Amino acid sequence: MEASKSISRTKSQIKSKKIASRLVLLLLFLVSVVMIVQVVQQIMYTMNLKSELAITQAKFTEVESQNKALTSQQTKLEDPDYVKVYARGSLLLSKQDEQIFILPGTE
Repeated sequence: MEASKSISRTKSQIKSKKIASRLVLLLLFLVSVVMIVQVVQQIMYTMNLKSELAITQAKFTEVESQNKALTSQQTKLEDPDYVKVYARGSLLLSKQDEQIFILPGTE
């Protein structure tokens, strides 16, 4: 009788060890899947940030060039002689007793 109890205990111990090892493997698999999903999400997030950075840098370059052009224009407009020439050329202003004739342009 003791031999059969000993054998049944051994079989139950083996079954419980198999169940425990399967649970540990399942747990490790689930943890691995969760970690892989998180890594993929981080990679996607990084790629999105890189594309946003590229777009922002392009906008910055454009705004920077506009700023340089406007600063140059501001410097020119501070010169009274340039303002006179600019007003006469673009606004068609004339001096007193001066007539302006618009000639057809050549294309």
